Amino acid sequence: MQKSSSPALNQLLRVVRSCKAIFWEFEAAPATARAASCDWTRHQQAPGPWFPPPGPRLFSALPALAPSTEEDWWNRPEDTARQVPGEAHYQLWAQLANIRDQGTLRQAERRTRGKPNTAYPFAPVTAYLNSRKRNGEFDDTVLDLWARQAEILASKPSTDRNVYGPYIMLLPPRVLAAVTLQVAMNHFLTTFSMHLGFVKVSSLSYGIGTAVRQSVVIQQIRSKWKQEQDRRRKVRKVLKKGPKGPKGAAEGGELRALAAELRELGEYGAQIDESWLEDHESFQDRMAALKYGWAGLKRETGELQFHALQGPPGGGPGPKGRNWQKLNMLRAMESALKWDKELIVKIGSSMTKLLVQSAMYNTLPERRDEFGNLLPAETSRVFFHERVRNTVLNIRGQSLGIVRIKPEVLAKMERSHSAKASMTEVRHLPMLVPPAPWKTPFSGGHVLTPACIMRGYEERLADRSSTVNDATYATMPETYDALNFLGSIPWRINKQALAVVDEAWTRGGAIAGLIPRSPPVQPSTSLTGLRTRAMPYNLMTQGFVSFDLHCENRTKAADWRKVSAEQYALKCDIEIKLQVARDYAQEDRFWYPHTIDFRGRAYPMHANLQHLSSDDTRCLLEFADARPLGPRGLYWLFVHASNLAGVDKVSLADRYQWTAENLDGVMDSANDPFGMNGDGAGKLWTSASTPWQFLATCFEIRDALASGNPEAFLSRLPVHQDGTCNGLQHYAALGRDAEGGSSVNLTPADKPQDIYSRVARLVAIQVEKDAQVGNKLAQGVQGMIDRKLVKQTVMTSVYGVTFLGARDQIANRLWERKWSEDDKLVRQTATYLARITLKELGNMFQSSKVIMNWLRKVAGVVAADNHPVEWTNPLGIPISQPYRKEVKKEIWTAMQQINMELGPRPDSEVHKSKQKNAFPPNFIHSLDASHMMMTALACKENGLSFAGVHDSYWTHACHVDVMSKLLRDKFVELHARPLLAELREELQRKHPELNLPPLPEALDSTRQFDLELVKESDYFFS
Repeated sequence: MQKSSSPALNQLLRVVRSCKAIFWEFEAAPATARAASCDWTRHQQAPGPWFPPPGPRLFSALPALAPSTEEDWWNRPEDTARQVPGEAHYQLWAQLANIRDQGTLRQAERRTRGKPNTAYPFAPVTAYLNSRKRNGEFDDTVLDLWARQAEILASKPSTDRNVYGPYIMLLPPRVLAAVTLQVAMNHFLTTFSMHLGFVKVSSLSYGIGTAVRQSVVIQQIRSKWKQEQDRRRKVRKVLKKGPKGPKGAAEGGELRALAAELRELGEYGAQIDESWLEDHESFQDRMAALKYGWAGLKRETGELQFHALQGPPGGGPGPKGRNWQKLNMLRAMESALKWDKELIVKIGSSMTKLLVQSAMYNTLPERRDEFGNLLPAETSRVFFHERVRNTVLNIRGQSLGIVRIKPEVLAKMERSHSAKASMTEVRHLPMLVPPAPWKTPFSGGHVLTPACIMRGYEERLADRSSTVNDATYATMPETYDALNFLGSIPWRINKQALAVVDEAWTRGGAIAGLIPRSPPVQPSTSLTGLRTRAMPYNLMTQGFVSFDLHCENRTKAADWRKVSAEQYALKCDIEIKLQVARDYAQEDRFWYPHTIDFRGRAYPMHANLQHLSSDDTRCLLEFADARPLGPRGLYWLFVHASNLAGVDKVSLADRYQWTAENLDGVMDSANDPFGMNGDGAGKLWTSASTPWQFLATCFEIRDALASGNPEAFLSRLPVHQDGTCNGLQHYAALGRDAEGGSSVNLTPADKPQDIYSRVARLVAIQVEKDAQVGNKLAQGVQGMIDRKLVKQTVMTSVYGVTFLGARDQIANRLWERKWSEDDKLVRQTATYLARITLKELGNMFQSSKVIMNWLRKVAGVVAADNHPVEWTNPLGIPISQPYRKEVKKEIWTAMQQINMELGPRPDSEVHKSKQKNAFPPNFIHSLDASHMMMTALACKENGLSFAGVHDSYWTHACHVDVMSKLLRDKFVELHARPLLAELREELQRKHPELNLPPLPEALDSTRQFDLELVKESDYFFS
């Protein structure tokens, strides 16, 4: 490579190396390419020079184009657009930046009444506060925040002000008010607190403090952008001067050498094409293009220029103690990611106290009396701080600090859909451009929101845990590639399904598994009073009630509260899903960035509308890219419909035949989902086991047949292939267990084996035997044992379900059937059935039981030495079980004393029982995660679209045969390795001082299974 002794170029190289040339390819693009339409989905096919695909470097460059204020943004969009070469770029930036790069422009415009604020993550509430400014609503909170910050500047003493003071100085008062109000209303509108009318001080304080921290992080990111922009200015100055002028540099010399060196930089190195430096004219165009995005750019000049230092409106204390404030604010800014839970609670509590004291709303606006005199507006407080006995939450004897909301305000917010939408924060919305690819543990996914590739480590980003530090691309490239592939799959909303779900919800729910919108009827409380003097006599007289009836009424009230809480939580979830689906219904495509949990399982970052959610949510999603059905696509649509209907315990041919025989019902469901009664009664789709996905399949089958040429029909519906009790499949493969493998379809068969029905038959046989010898419990459940009764226990047995857990699962099934109203009898019977079920499972899967016990022993030895169990999964993911003992502390805050669990610390003692009992299921989860990612990468190599739900793999109907072969090949490839031996060797290497138990010899007697048979099993996944 050509070297240069030019001081200017040496300086340039130092600058470029320091920032790793993050923005080079964005700046160096030809003007013609920049002015072209930004069709990101077809960028690879574009002729000539072109922008690189959206990635970390391009995404980091886009924020430089943002106007400095929302007024610049909204009132002068034409000026802003002129800063960007091409209207498409302006639209792209608008979509990227709105509400932390997560939502659509239309969504932001509607929710913020036309003025999105891209500076902070709580733009909807900032606009909500602005919209209330005319009536003076909530403005007292903003003014009080000015006063609070002025008191901090004046060093006025107060409880813990020296602790939280520097931190609340980091944001302007209006933003702090928006954050506080947003979180408070979000707690009331999206949790069971809506039903109770209050929220615990501890949870509200922690929520507000966390939101303040997030806002400071956003401000910190913007400040770093400013620093990066300064570096870029230096680069441009050197480039413009050039030792030989633009023409000489273009023809060759140091600039060409610089381009070559930049290509050799690390993972963030520039991707500069030397063909861009061919002639003088193109070089001049590029130099002129460097000016775009900078004209009119007005940003903060550094971390120490804070709005709060200006004092409150109308004057106030001067900058007393300013140097101290600067120092502490700088420290707070730099350590924003390191705020511990205690500090977060103190900050949130101070904001909560201020909200309770100052938040007002107008009960009556300003008006004139009959004489024309102006009457002032009448106001009332919104929030109240109280202490109550926590009997309503079934925790007796505790005094609980709560924040209660005025019922009229809450009712108004609940009735107003637009107000509720503006107050509800939805994190990590689907992206309108492909996610930034993961290249390090801390860079990837969303653009502006800091994230970690491993879920659960977000609050420890600055600590750089050793587990996450080891999760680099070099150690686990397949995992990075798989996550990037999963995130690159474009989705869109199934508008036909959305219309039906939306209509069903509008009609009150309670259709095809949807919860009812109306709350459950509250039981009568007229007889719950109990007089102490009546207790010894157990009497029932007027005004009194017996002790037994009193306890029964209390139990009914507790059950009602539990059901109400669950139903309200589901109601909020459905409303959020539908709102997101409506917002994205007009988008051609959107993307889900993925992360992994500590076991390696992949999840979309968005928590509501995604394919890992419930049946009524999955039906709303389809692949954005359509594929023709081809010769086998319609066949798999028919099989898929049968699976969703619950007819999945028969052969594939019989499943196809079932759909063919019920085709009239399929067409009727698609053409008239609700029927004459408006509730879908009598329709085929409402009787399916997964009705909403079945209905979406009905739409697809109808449209394919109506096209006249099903093979050419462009299908977007994901078709599933599901494993059979996948955890037991992995156990059977680990132990080479022929009998166990046959029970979970690892071996070829004419029809699928149903492990749940098989266990149910064995349990029923034992119950019949016990009933014949006079067992009263067995006699009570004769003829009632079926697969549904034992399914959950069988499914969770592989994940370490305890005996008490199995008992509760079976008891829940008995209660659902209203088998008996005697709770004691139900629990006794469930205990009896749980014992038999677990015994029969152990007899069926002896190798699984041996492996599970060995894994527990190994984990017990490691945990006994106060070490967490750590291992590496087959794809190189470093896994560390996070179970440590919680640290509890009494925190004195501005409002009250709060008892909180601060969570485990890195130096906390490990939780030995959790480390031991959780290791078997976590190890199996790490294997199914590896299998899913291996299959995903194989699908990528073969040009397939793919989505995974742990043990359910999705693709287009035309590609099911290809995916089925790939997933079987990858399962065999995974288990061909001596996984248990590798695990023991790694643990022994990590802990050479420990005497780990050897591999179980009992497995030698069960190693009779040939893994290659899995490739021939039609029902391994089906």
